[in-house]
Amino acid sequence: LRSAALAGIEVPANARASAARFIESLTSPSTAETGYETRPDPSDRTAPPTLGPTALAFASRAALGESPPSAVSRRQAAILLRNLPEWKTEWLSRAQRGVLPVYYYWYHGTAAMRSIGGGQWKTWYEAVTKALMVSQEKDGSWPAVGQWAADGGRVFATALAILTLESTYRYP
Repeated sequence: LRSAALAGIEVPANARASAARFIESLTSPSTAETGYETRPDPSDRTAPPTLGPTALAFASRAALGESPPSAVSRRQAAILLRNLPEWKTEWLSRAQRGVLPVYYYWYHGTAAMRSIGGGQWKTWYEAVTKALMVSQEKDGSWPAVGQWAADGGRVFATALAILTLESTYRYP
């Protein structure tokens, strides 16, 4: 919706409100974590990781014009800061390739943390930049690890890595 508005496309007011309600419906009031299809259940220890959708929800709130950041967004920022990007070489093993969101999380986390700015943004951006720079292959690509990478492969991984690194230039 934000990109449409920036491109001069009229966005109906109810579209933003509907998007905000949808994000809220997937966000746990107790933990501020966001799920893909349902609210995360804090007692379910077998549930998939929520870092990717939590970062996406936080970034989406900012893109919808939430300013200043709500209490939920501030709690989500704290979740992201407790889970800073870090490259782990064991992800290159076959057994670890689909465990964490990695690029998807890092991309949306970068958009989210940029919206909050200040020291939190600086901490996040330094971590994600370091993680991406140490994991870049000699041919300029990034390895296909993490959630969605098996489907998208090296092209997906490289595209999201580049979009993450250039995020400081994308939106005003």
